[in-house]
Amino acid sequence: MELENVVRELLDNKDLELELVSPDAKYYFVYSTNIVAKETEVVASEQLTRTYWISGFEKSTSGAPAWGSYQHETQIESVTNLIRFAKYKTLGVYDQWQQKCPKCGNVTSGKIWRNSPKSCEAKLDNKKCGYEFTASDKDRRLNKVVFDKLTKATHDHWEWQKKAAKQHNAIGAQTQQGLF
Repeated sequence: MELENVVRELLDNKDLELELVSPDAKYYFVYSTNIVAKETEVVASEQLTRTYWISGFEKSTSGAPAWGSYQHETQIESVTNLIRFAKYKTLGVYDQWQQKCPKCGNVTSGKIWRNSPKSCEAKLDNKKCGYEFTASDKDRRLNKVVFDKLTKATHDHWEWQKKAAKQHNAIGAQTQQGLF
């Protein structure tokens, strides 16, 4: 399957977080869906905001979104081009999360990682637990099927590029020798 079609299928999933890493492993790209309805009172649940940011592993940097709230075609093109031309690799494709409160033992789960609560909302003796979660309290579930599909499409694309470059170089060499 062509890389762009795999990316399109992947980004059609509204319960998704995608992470790509640059070839030199200095930067990573995080693409996440955010349900606007959670942040406003009278918004249809189908209204989504897709956000992304690029951060450095060595220093903290991030980029502002290059698109509006849900410009699907632009987003597909941007993610495809990061893989196709900048040679970013898939770090992970996540579609669920779960966290367990170390204080009260309450377990919560959901689909979009960025929407997970920052603190425990369980009630203990008629009071909110309030434990502030750390990154180690949360587990994300890798969608292995989608991850493997994107990784294979990326690999197939790069193999096709290598093959095309070899053919181009062979034709160039034959042209220089006067065979064409």
